[in-house]
Amino acid sequence: MINETVPISGLSGRSAKDTEERPYLAGSIASNIDHVKIHKLPSGVIALAFTAAADANQNLSNEELEKKPRTTAREWEDQRPRCWDAYVNQYRSVLWYTNLRRSGNGEYTLSKTGPINALRDTGLALPYLPDALSSPDFDISRDGLMFATVDPEANEWKTRLNSLFYIPLESFEETDVP
Repeated sequence: MINETVPISGLSGRSAKDTEERPYLAGSIASNIDHVKIHKLPSGVIALAFTAAADANQNLSNEELEKKPRTTAREWEDQRPRCWDAYVNQYRSVLWYTNLRRSGNGEYTLSKTGPINALRDTGLALPYLPDALSSPDFDISRDGLMFATVDPEANEWKTRLNSLFYIPLESFEETDVP
């Protein structure tokens, strides 16, 4: 898939029985996103979680917008430069969250705070291995996010034990992740 702005479509507040109901653009995220999950909160807000790559500054990565290197040389700081048949790139996939709120016209719109990196400053990645066979273990509820991943302190060559993590969230707009 090409890195491009991914539209988030939604349905308006009208009845689902309305045959005139049409999808509309509720917002866009300028990155490749995967493993999208949603949950409607008691307030009517729709919580949204997904995985996507984070750049060196732990913000959403968009390879199309990045400056291309002038060399093909590569340098790694970790033990795993390859994962099966592909090189591991410098960006780790992490868990992101945001929400969709109803606007004045009854349509849902993406939160103005944008996607928030749930794993910022933790060293965690989700899924741990960036290959096609790895899928992230996470779920979303009205109380927050729960996920399983490899502890960054563990030696990946000796053990691959997953740890379970919980992030309590109320509005899915919290910028200070506990």
